[in-house]
Amino acid sequence: MAEAYVDVKYLQETAAALKQFKTRTYELMRIQPGHVVLDMGCGPGVDTVPMAEYVGTTGRVLGVDSDQEMIKNADEYARKMQVSERVEHRLADVAALPFESGAFDACRAERLFQVLPASACQPVFAEMLRVTKSGGWIVVADTDWATASIDFPDAALERKLIRFFGEHVRPNGYAGRQFLHIMTQRGLQDVEFQVFPNVQRQFTQSPFDEWLLREALTAQAISHTDADFWKTTLTEREAAGEFYATVNMVIVGGRQA
Repeated sequence: MAEAYVDVKYLQETAAALKQFKTRTYELMRIQPGHVVLDMGCGPGVDTVPMAEYVGTTGRVLGVDSDQEMIKNADEYARKMQVSERVEHRLADVAALPFESGAFDACRAERLFQVLPASACQPVFAEMLRVTKSGGWIVVADTDWATASIDFPDAALERKLIRFFGEHVRPNGYAGRQFLHIMTQRGLQDVEFQVFPNVQRQFTQSPFDEWLLREALTAQAISHTDADFWKTTLTEREAAGEFYATVNMVIVGGRQA
């Protein structure tokens, strides 16, 4: 399986591009001043810090991540933005959260499930349910990499690489489309969902450049000739202002019974 880790810079850059998407996740959490909320897989704090405004001076935001470097960066960002008195980050296992049942008014996880093994999906979601109080809102936002599409002259190669990305580069690349069913089956109330197209116009800033090609070549999923054709064509498209790629990101929210 390919390494699921993404670095701090990548998460910070995508946060800026996905501002509307992220804001919608906060809105679906129905955060009120004084609430205590949880961000699972918080990364470098690109969501915990903005949510500080929603909980106000009497509320609290907690973020958990399994990577110490992410926690360090998140704490530094909270201090820089002067919200560290109400924003806290902890090193934790999302499948065994160190919190009491019903500890949070709302809980979110964004692009977390795609980097976890598919077998971890239900146990981790069960933890979200456990730590969210009755009547609280749970929001999951993730990518459905099966919907990725890139304008490329060889459709067969494009489909092969997109499928490889969703099934091998991402441990659970189709997570985004799964949570409408999961939340409904787990008995959440007032379930709603929204789909956001994530359009990318820069090949070299997309996950379809070096990252995808490196993994595909290592796995011998494509030839070096195919890789060169892919990179040369799409680099030229970007230089000409013609590169276009899109993928759907799905937000699903529901109220704990």
